[in-house]
Amino acid sequence: MEIDLGEVGIVLAVYVYVLALIVAAELARRRFSLRSTFTRHIIHLFAGASILVLPLCSEWYYPLMIPLGLGVVVGLALTFAKSSFITTSMVDQKEYGVAHAYGPLYYIISIGVLVLVGWSRQDLVMASIMIMAWGDGAASTFAPLMKNRHKYSFSQKSIEGSLLMLVAGFLGATLALLISSALWVSVPLGRILTLAAAGSLVSTVVEMLTVGPLQPFDNFTVPFAAFIAMYLL
Repeated sequence: MEIDLGEVGIVLAVYVYVLALIVAAELARRRFSLRSTFTRHIIHLFAGASILVLPLCSEWYYPLMIPLGLGVVVGLALTFAKSSFITTSMVDQKEYGVAHAYGPLYYIISIGVLVLVGWSRQDLVMASIMIMAWGDGAASTFAPLMKNRHKYSFSQKSIEGSLLMLVAGFLGATLALLISSALWVSVPLGRILTLAAAGSLVSTVVEMLTVGPLQPFDNFTVPFAAFIAMYLL
C-alpha cells in the first residue's frame, strides 16, 4: 500500500484543527469564567466540520485515521488522566450524567463508523455528520438559553430545540452536499435540498424521541438516522 503524503498531511491538519479548537475554547471558557459546558458545545458545533475534507481523500483509511486517532487520545485521557486538559474540557459529570458525560467519545465513534460503512456514499456521510454537528449542536447549545420554552410532555426537550435542530441541520447538510457535489460527484441542486430536508427532518424526529435511557446516546441515533433516511431516499 503506497502512502500518499498529501493525504497524510490532510489527516494531520485535521488533528491540529480539532486539538486547537479544544484548547482555544477551553482557554476562552476559563478566561471569561463561562459554564463548564461551553467547551463541549464549541467542540460539538465546529469539530464535525472536519468531515468536509472527505472528498479530498482517495481511500477510506485516510479519513478513518482521524476518528481513530482522536478516539485513542480521548479514550486514554478518560481512562488514565481524569484531570487532563482534554478530560476536564469535555467531560463534566456535574453538568451531565455518567453516560451523557462521554458524549464526545460517542461523537468520535459515530464518525468512524459512518466513514467505514458509508465510504461509497461519502456525500451522505458528510451530510449526516454535519446534521449532528450543527443541528444537534445548535439545539443543545442555544435552546436551553431560551426562556419560556415549550417542552414536550415526555422529556425536557422542547419544540424550540427541535426547530433549531431542523434548521441548523438542514443548513449543515446542504453545505456538506454542495461541497461534495463540487469536489466528488455532481448532484443537481434540487436533489441536494431534498436530501438535506429528509435527513434533517428524520434526525430531528429521532433526536426528539431519543429520551429516557437512550438520551445520552443521541450522538449515535442522530447521524445514523440521517444517513439511513438519505440513503433510502
